[in-house]
Amino acid sequence: MTEVAPPLNVTQLNARLAQVAAELRIPIARARVMLCTLIVSQMLPDAVAVKGGMGVKLRFGERGTRATSDLDVSTRVRGEEFEQAFRARLAEGWGTVPASKGELRRDPDAPERVAFTATVRTVKLHDPGLARPEYVMHPYRVSIAFLGAAWGALDVEVSDPEIDPYAHARKEIDGELVQFGAYFGFGDLQPVELVDLEYQIAQKLHAVTDPAYVRAHDLVDLQLLWNAGPDLPVLWGLCVRTFDWRRQQAWPPLPLRPMGGWELAYADARAETEVDGQTPVLPDIAAAREWLNQVIDAIASSSVPSDSLPEGT
Repeated sequence: MTEVAPPLNVTQLNARLAQVAAELRIPIARARVMLCTLIVSQMLPDAVAVKGGMGVKLRFGERGTRATSDLDVSTRVRGEEFEQAFRARLAEGWGTVPASKGELRRDPDAPERVAFTATVRTVKLHDPGLARPEYVMHPYRVSIAFLGAAWGALDVEVSDPEIDPYAHARKEIDGELVQFGAYFGFGDLQPVELVDLEYQIAQKLHAVTDPAYVRAHDLVDLQLLWNAGPDLPVLWGLCVRTFDWRRQQAWPPLPLRPMGGWELAYADARAETEVDGQTPVLPDIAAAREWLNQVIDAIASSSVPSDSLPEGT
């Protein structure tokens, strides 16, 4: 892709965003959240790993994955230490634009300007109760400024890494998202820490089979993650440890919990993954539930030959 000149003010940035959204055939609001996520992902402190729906997007791309409105991360460093490191990175900023015309008149060698900086504030903690401490998330609101002018915001939810604080690795961002970022011309997107594929699958398997919650969107994400080819023996071990740590339903969670009433939520999440009317996600909740049953069987019996595993969706 030819190098493009970056926007130089909020009006130009919003116009560029609308143009990119139209080319990708996604809503402007969805494109804005994606750009906010990419910006913040470049300013995360060390050893902070992205998970959740945005973890799926950074792995597989914007199109073909469901819409999500926040950024879920995990880190073994929490509280004031995390907040100080995060604030410092946000203040340092990310991306560049050329020096202004006035600066260049005064100094032809004037340095480039930092495109984005941000501030962060804590949001009231939602505590589901000591009986379910595994679901306590520490929420933050990140306010993003473009060349010093308020522009966007992103909700960031921070959790403990649970069973393994090192189950993440620095990964290249999906190529489609790299191109998405290149449309704006602010600079190259660097790799980000993503929770390991098997770790994310284990967490989503626990969430989707927890009888206390309706998690139709996780059933959609799981199909996309499964198609990436997880290491089944590794996944089996992480499932055993995750289910044991969270101390709710047992592993393997069979027979599967009922999923009555999930039809509309599943259909909505599935529709968000369609590209030109096509998606690899199974068409309805009944088919997806049967697929999930096969997947859990395959993981629980992960020593069986690979040709007996369920096919990807």
